[in-house]
Amino acid sequence: MSRIVKIGDQTIDIDRIFHDFPYYCASLLKIIPKDGGLEAMEINSMQKILWYGREALPNYDTDPRWRHVRIGDGWKKKIERKEPIREIVLKYRQAGMSTVCMALAFWYIHTHVGRRAMIIAHREDTTRELFRKIEIFFDELPQLFKPQLQSNNKKEMIFGTKGQKTDESGLMSAVATATAGDKGSAHGQTVHCLIASELSRWQTTNLEQVLAGLSNAVPSGMDAAGTIYIIETVANYAGDYFHYRYDQAIAKKSRFDPIFLPWYLHTEYREPWSKHLELSKDLLEMQKEFYLDDNQIAWYHWKMLETENDHPGRGDKMMRALYPGTEDEAFIGSGFTVFPDGALAAIQKQIKRPVQTMRIESSGFYPADEGSFRIYKKPERDRKYVIGADVGLGVGESDSTMSVLVFPGYEQVAEFATNTLDPKEFAHKIKQVGCYYNDALVAVEINNAGVLTNAELDEIYPSGNLYEWEVFNRRAAQGVGRVKKLGWQTSYETKELLVGHARSLLRHDGIGATVRSTQLLSQLRTFIEQEGHYGHAANCRDDLVMAWLIALMAMWRKIARYELNFTEAPSKKIAREKPGFYYDDWRPGDAKEKERGWMAH
Repeated sequence: MSRIVKIGDQTIDIDRIFHDFPYYCASLLKIIPKDGGLEAMEINSMQKILWYGREALPNYDTDPRWRHVRIGDGWKKKIERKEPIREIVLKYRQAGMSTVCMALAFWYIHTHVGRRAMIIAHREDTTRELFRKIEIFFDELPQLFKPQLQSNNKKEMIFGTKGQKTDESGLMSAVATATAGDKGSAHGQTVHCLIASELSRWQTTNLEQVLAGLSNAVPSGMDAAGTIYIIETVANYAGDYFHYRYDQAIAKKSRFDPIFLPWYLHTEYREPWSKHLELSKDLLEMQKEFYLDDNQIAWYHWKMLETENDHPGRGDKMMRALYPGTEDEAFIGSGFTVFPDGALAAIQKQIKRPVQTMRIESSGFYPADEGSFRIYKKPERDRKYVIGADVGLGVGESDSTMSVLVFPGYEQVAEFATNTLDPKEFAHKIKQVGCYYNDALVAVEINNAGVLTNAELDEIYPSGNLYEWEVFNRRAAQGVGRVKKLGWQTSYETKELLVGHARSLLRHDGIGATVRSTQLLSQLRTFIEQEGHYGHAANCRDDLVMAWLIALMAMWRKIARYELNFTEAPSKKIAREKPGFYYDDWRPGDAKEKERGWMAH
């Protein structure tokens, strides 16, 4: 027989609150809605799907409306079967996922003895906001259901310990919040309910290790029964760590169940339809694909226009990332690749198979099916070539790479990549490729191990044709901030310069550079901008991209800015007698530029 209590106008079934989470939320928890005030937490349409699973969607296995939805048995059945809840959730924006997970964690410690819950957020301000919601949960509990507090320090709430005179509940449970990367988060503790919120936006430098440490705090094996571990986030970009974890779950290479909730499951996302509303062809196709009614597609239409106004040129892509209709759309639309989609699509049409793949030995080049040296076009007499080089450590991690370009045209003619050469050995490979391509100008990134490569190359490269470093933010008395240093040094500022120059070549109205390598294109697709920084997506590489960017810049600085209008150069400073040596004597604002016959493009 159920125990019923009456609190004011409210009747509460005490026994039901222990096993019916939606009932518990509506009966005991209060939240602050978007329009302010305080109201009971009635779980929304998406939150109900998480609790009831596929049972919340009529004819889940056969109805075409749900073919893009990925949902399992739901929390309810797993709890009834005393199974651990392990879920990785790909969601849409403002779904209420974080709120329902916090409510689940609070319900868990409120209805169990000796349990600990932890919620990890991606930013400190978000952590504070999440804990404030937990405090509201506690403060607004009816007095009959409110456990005695042992402590509340703004990041952790501990219910009373058995045996204390002030304790009335004896729950010995706690809930804490933390920011991703906080030292000591869950270290040495047992966490029975762990919520990793917005994982794709965690700004930790060692995300995999941080998450592994948290995972170790959650009981496993026979002790895992009844525990909860949920990872939930909006997608950030294709190829990041969350994408990898989600794919592993789909492939059943993980204990986690993959959950995908498209935006149209949220029944609150609706706006009145107007007969004057004109939908684009893409939106009409979307309406048909996802079986949307007029009010749903009207909401999406106006939301997309609003997003486009806030982010000109990126509205459609941001909508697909933040409000995806399919899993692929979430990851394809998410994140912001450095280079425009239109340019990458144009590059796709340029891709060619190598005319030869070679291995480079000290005695020469030898054909090899899996050779590290890929040749797309052999050297031509009197053509000028540039090699950009990015140096790895040669220990099986990052690659040592070369990208060879020909002038004119910024066309890629060859590529080299391997992770087995030490930096000094790599210099000898660069020498061989450089000599093969008409004593090519060589620009080596001199960050870290590249210093050794460049120093060795300076000793062995016959032409001595190495890129001379320039300081780009200073006008020197005798040139363009030139210093007596060889190689290219990458910094935050010079990477901006590399990317900006490449973007100017890969513009929508025409492609000013030619890429032949499918491997390079693959890395260009996952070369992203995040928090104002450029680099590769997690679990991806950018070694080929960096070599290519440096080659583009070296070609521009030393060759493409100038044309020789005279049949003979008026000065050996401008064009030395040594064939193929590209000496840059240009000075900003030099009034004699045209007289010398050198003109900037």
